[in-house]
Amino acid sequence: MRSLKYFFILAILTIFVFKSQAQVQPVPPPHQPPNPPDLPQEGKFQHPRQGSAQFSPDSIMKAYGDSAREKMAAGDYAGAYKYCDYRIKKTPFRMQFMYYDRAQAETYLGKVDNAIKDYDTVIMLDSSSAAYMNQAYLYMQVHKTDKAMYDYGKAIKDTKDSGLLADVYLSRGNAYLSLKQTKEAGSDFTQTLAYNPHSWQAWLQRGSIYRFSKDYSNALRDLNEAYKLKPTDPDILLLRGVVMYESGMFKESISALKESAKVRKNNDTWYYLGMAEMNIRHDSLAREYFTKLLDNDPKNVLVLNTRGKVNFDMKHPLLAIKDYTKVIELKPNSGEGYANRAYVYSSIGERDKACADLHKASSLGLTKANEAIKKYCGK
Repeated sequence: MRSLKYFFILAILTIFVFKSQAQVQPVPPPHQPPNPPDLPQEGKFQHPRQGSAQFSPDSIMKAYGDSAREKMAAGDYAGAYKYCDYRIKKTPFRMQFMYYDRAQAETYLGKVDNAIKDYDTVIMLDSSSAAYMNQAYLYMQVHKTDKAMYDYGKAIKDTKDSGLLADVYLSRGNAYLSLKQTKEAGSDFTQTLAYNPHSWQAWLQRGSIYRFSKDYSNALRDLNEAYKLKPTDPDILLLRGVVMYESGMFKESISALKESAKVRKNNDTWYYLGMAEMNIRHDSLAREYFTKLLDNDPKNVLVLNTRGKVNFDMKHPLLAIKDYTKVIELKPNSGEGYANRAYVYSSIGERDKACADLHKASSLGLTKANEAIKKYCGK
């Protein structure tokens, strides 16, 4: 019996987008709660009717207190919003920190338009780079890209504070990344690191950019720096393991991905662990990881195809047939599942079933099946 060419099609599973779960998600602006800016110092504040007025804000600060920020730190954003709103209405002076805090609470409550207006008020009272940055972040959420980039530019221009500049460049880098402008994003992350080499987010994000450009050496360098700064972050742990796998460091990848699984178990972790084990011929472990993934996502065609190959390599043809049959059920109009199952049928002497699957694969447009039909089925 002549052998049948094996048509195993293995696509490459990409991870990020973080949610994906593995594509790094844009980091929210650093000046979001629970880390509000310092309270304003004594000085000039704008009065709504009388213009600039010199006064000591101590009494108002005492009345306002830290209650709003305590509520935000505890996750009570609705309570923080109500408190800020009440104080703004009851206070005769328009003090920027009140509007700033209310904008932060509104951001977390999804009141984007209201938050933008409050940041406008903050900027009007005292041009604030932090307010420009946070407002830019919100403009990105509502797809007002031009306004967002203008505000990021103003935030950079209006401050010489290295810490705030690092935050602005990080936030704008994430904005560029969300727009798939990776060159601009990478430049901003580099600027972030120039001002703050301890920004693990910038190391992580720039590492992800290097990874997608297949510059694995620089990707791993950046991710190792991020790992030193944040050794328990699940995104760092996962992406670091993935880059090791993609650069052919299979054993190192397995170690890194196992460390990732201790922090967060997800389908990406199981997939790459399975692929790494498969590449060093640990088929039993590979199948175990693919099975864990399929327990969570039983309709994952890619992984069913991959586990089918592993089952066949482990000399479990009936299990391989079961996997490929499931692929066919999920994608009845694709020829790959039929071609793969045909190969397994041919290996156990089921010639009629193999030929039937080959003819079906051919009818679905898999032209490579035609050659196998001629050689194996005799017509």
